[in-house]
Amino acid sequence: RGSSAARLGELDGQGKERARLGEPATCDRARLSPDGKKIVATIQDPAAGGADIWALEPERNVKTRLTFAPSEETSPIWSPDGKRGAFAAVAKGDRRIVARSVGGGTAEQELFKSSDVPSPEDWSWDGQHILFNLVSGTQKTDFWVLPLSGDRKPIPVATSEFDEGWGFFSPDGKWIVYLSNESGAYQAYAVRFPR
Repeated sequence: RGSSAARLGELDGQGKERARLGEPATCDRARLSPDGKKIVATIQDPAAGGADIWALEPERNVKTRLTFAPSEETSPIWSPDGKRGAFAAVAKGDRRIVARSVGGGTAEQELFKSSDVPSPEDWSWDGQHILFNLVSGTQKTDFWVLPLSGDRKPIPVATSEFDEGWGFFSPDGKWIVYLSNESGAYQAYAVRFPR
């Protein structure tokens, strides 16, 4: 994260660089696909003054732009089958989590809308929930789970006067792990899911 340009790269199990991905750019939130063959990342466009989601395929050395809206599109995550992605789309007065196909097509599905800034963190392995945080007007972050069926009413996970972030579902879907500064320094916490 930050304003300086960097190049995404791929390392092997010993930490040696296997490949460089694309040209240097201001990148954020790179996520590897479930099959390990693609990467989605937020890449800043200095000319347009915004951020978009890009997909990179290291084996084929291909880089594909996935979003083109004038809003800031950030924080991409993969669906467990790797066919869809979800991300935050933030513009003046319009703060949403949307999903769309990674393989083509432009149709977006709005999953959540808020007056606060949402940021998707993880998609449960059963495909039924998205873990996200909300940044309030006071810049405090809290964690919520968005059910993708039923009334789709968000479920609070960690909502306190402290900051919570960087969360993931456990592979069996029974836990959510996240960082919080509740103790005065960021430490890892785990909560059962569902609570």
